Amino acid sequence: MACFLCKDYCTEVDTVKRHEWYEIMQDFSDASLYQTWSYGLVRWGEGRLSHLILKKDGIIVACAQVIIIKAPFLQAGIAYVPGGPLWHLSGRQEDIEILGEIIKALKKEYGALRRMHLRIQVKMPHDSPEVVAGLMGGEGFTHYLSLKTGRTFFVNLDPSLEELRTSMQRQWRNNLKKAEKNGLSLVEGNDMELYDMFYKIYQEMHARKKFAQHVRIEEYRSIQSDLPDRLKMHIMVCTSNGNLCSALVTSAMGDNAVNLLAATSSYDIEHRLNSSHLLFWKMMDWAKKRKCTWYDLGGIDPDQNPGGYQFKKGLAGTTGIDAHVFHQFDNSTSMLSSAMVTWGDFIRTRYKSLKGAALNVGA
Repeated sequence: MACFLCKDYCTEVDTVKRHEWYEIMQDFSDASLYQTWSYGLVRWGEGRLSHLILKKDGIIVACAQVIIIKAPFLQAGIAYVPGGPLWHLSGRQEDIEILGEIIKALKKEYGALRRMHLRIQVKMPHDSPEVVAGLMGGEGFTHYLSLKTGRTFFVNLDPSLEELRTSMQRQWRNNLKKAEKNGLSLVEGNDMELYDMFYKIYQEMHARKKFAQHVRIEEYRSIQSDLPDRLKMHIMVCTSNGNLCSALVTSAMGDNAVNLLAATSSYDIEHRLNSSHLLFWKMMDWAKKRKCTWYDLGGIDPDQNPGGYQFKKGLAGTTGIDAHVFHQFDNSTSMLSSAMVTWGDFIRTRYKSLKGAALNVGA
């Protein structure tokens, strides 16, 4: 269906097919795995997916995949936009007006018409996050930003590889040199055999470290299997004398490459092979060759995982930007929907807290 917002803009809701959605996504530099049909299908189920497209003068200028979770027998629930909307067309300057128009369209369709609590996880521009935050505030959204989640290091890939290597912290460069002299073997691609090799290393690492798992490794395997070939995650696996050492899983869409999953084996640690240094460096090279502008090193938490934080800080070096990828904004015109979402957030947060506490007691 279509809904005219003003003379130049109009929206279409749930008119596109799966293959059409993937074609549309590829026109946006802010595309991400979280807006793919495959991610939504595996994570929430196809019946919960809704797709809104914004057109200006007949041309698609923004879009959003929305997750609809409704309460049984009630016109209440949440409309969730993870990693979206997409509003920065490749090869064009960011136009804040377009973001404003699709936000209005989302509010009208899912807030006003469907009476849902609207939660949008906006991907923020590195240079002007306050502009987006101001726009969302003007549209009546509440801004939530956890200091412990969604934080990462971004590395600008415009400099040469030599310049990027020079910008690293000295100790990181030294460890990379050692890794390059250790005779390590590297295999890469996007097939499921490589993912299973990563999974084997990850299981061994989890058994060793006993950390709380908030990432659903099995789901990512299903997502990888479902994605079209051109959008599949890139996997690198490092071995030494036939032994698995480390693995890295990265998604590259739009102008960003983001490290999603990483694992290191006991064999690598015992033999001090530094294979993770080599993998991250090789993945940076791969992202640069794919014409990505930014390399997102993945989540960081200086308090809960200081080792991981220092590792990524060393790689980011002087060119790295410490920032949050996505900012959460909430808006609701339904008291019932808002109350349900608040209660659901409390239960989920409490569950994660208890899960982490149980592992700490076990350790």
